Amino acid sequence: HRCLQVTEILWNIFEHALHYRHPTWCHVCVLSLALTCRAFHQVGIGILWREQHGLVPLIKCMPDDAWQVVEREHPELDDVVETFLDIARPPLPQDWERFEANAKHVKVFIWDDGIMPRVNAETLRKLSLYRPRTLFLLPDLRALYWRERRRDVHEYVNLFLAPKLTVVHIGTFLSHDDTLAIASSLGDRCPLLKALIFTESPEKDVNDLPPVQSRSICALQYVHDVYLPFPILVDAIIHLATRPALATAHIVTSTEDEDELCARLSTIGAPLFPVVRSLGLRFSILGSSTVPFFSFVKSPNLESVGLASTEHPSASILRKHLKELSQHPCAPKLTSLQLHLTPLSQGSPEPSDTEDDPDGRIDLHVLTPLLSMRSLQFLNITSFNLDLDNAALVTLSSAMPALRTLELTRMHFVGAVPRITLAVLVPLFRNCPRLSTLRLALDARLTPLLPPALPAGLNRTQLMLFSVEDSPIRETDAVAAFLSMFCQAGITPYIVCGMQEGGEHAVERAAYRELWGKVQVLLPLFVRVRGQALRPEAGMGAGSQIPRAMHSAIGRPYGDVPS
Repeated sequence: HRCLQVTEILWNIFEHALHYRHPTWCHVCVLSLALTCRAFHQVGIGILWREQHGLVPLIKCMPDDAWQVVEREHPELDDVVETFLDIARPPLPQDWERFEANAKHVKVFIWDDGIMPRVNAETLRKLSLYRPRTLFLLPDLRALYWRERRRDVHEYVNLFLAPKLTVVHIGTFLSHDDTLAIASSLGDRCPLLKALIFTESPEKDVNDLPPVQSRSICALQYVHDVYLPFPILVDAIIHLATRPALATAHIVTSTEDEDELCARLSTIGAPLFPVVRSLGLRFSILGSSTVPFFSFVKSPNLESVGLASTEHPSASILRKHLKELSQHPCAPKLTSLQLHLTPLSQGSPEPSDTEDDPDGRIDLHVLTPLLSMRSLQFLNITSFNLDLDNAALVTLSSAMPALRTLELTRMHFVGAVPRITLAVLVPLFRNCPRLSTLRLALDARLTPLLPPALPAGLNRTQLMLFSVEDSPIRETDAVAAFLSMFCQAGITPYIVCGMQEGGEHAVERAAYRELWGKVQVLLPLFVRVRGQALRPEAGMGAGSQIPRAMHSAIGRPYGDVPS
């Protein structure tokens, strides 16, 4: 039929066959279509080879005596055998013909360490050694997703950096040498790159890494998404800031260049970050010289902002940065804000730290500029010096009614008693009815008593995840009964505790983690019992009883809750 002579129609048919049912059946179906006739072959082969998870299918295109499957014991797990695909002999030039013919169809390559049999570093070394010098392993590759966890394989990422790449996504930890080797070669080898994303930070602290050469970053003319967890020089930052299509930029400044960054930006005549939607910045320390940065961002589409500092800034400097951000034309439209302020010392601070250094304390006065950002849906503040009480949290939540995720984290909280208590959840859920994720350290040792009906203006919460960090707790029954007041029937939030092990307060962390685990077990029971208690016409069922803790939470007035 004439319709089947149109390539676009054939592609739609093959695409439908590929995604119709189980992947294995779909591949068999597409293969059968590809073998039907010569007209179908080219489209079918292109569909089958377009996305590959590993090199195993391509290596098996070589003659059978050129490769072999090898079994080895797992180096760490007993009674576990791993299978690897190895090169049995040096491939001859003609052995590469089928490899080359099929490799040119690969457009998306995903290297995942969960695929068996695996291709190990030795196999990659042999491929690199014996491949024809003019051959890119995947010459027409457009997107590379690297998720390999084995460190000895990382040095071979460069084998897949083809000239037509538009997306490079590194989703695993790399050594700083491998990270810099990849980043420094991208400009020459991948000039068409549009998205460069490193989702994991290098093993070393960012300030211990030498800045990557600006020449490589400055060669990326078409980039629109950049996530770099390592420092780059001012020249590279200015180049990225002037890209007309840059929509996402998460960058780390070089320690030596921070003082001159804003001064250099002020000399640029072209609009900076003209269309950026998500902007993340990490400085070694926030200072007076970095305050004007947000005034240079000219994008009318700014929606998400991240601000991080390796050393904790003074409260006054932080407030100046937030005030500058609040004066941006897009501030009322911001939907996401992240502040990650980690001090130079990674030790666990004592409760008196913020009292001895009031200028370092992050309280409501410091965060006041955020009150104008009423469209925020995601708010994350992480700092050792975060110091908020119930009244401060109520003020913040009332100014941000659209919040869906609220994360206020003071790391290593054990040793200090949080000033926020369970009572704040009542106005918090009233002010933010769509809140689904809450990360908050609070004092759960005293539980306010609530009436059986919800307070006026408060609906059942949509909370799905509640991270309590190292929150102190005593009575698990009372806490579970209190939380059940806000839960929808049949839906209870998943409670997560702090995951840090060892340290000065290891015993307290373990005890609190165990108690919160009991709350997670009791909460569904209390939600079900409360629902039955509030529907007397449905009856409680034969032999069912309300737990004793429920008697203290049902039918009695609740305690002081901030309005």
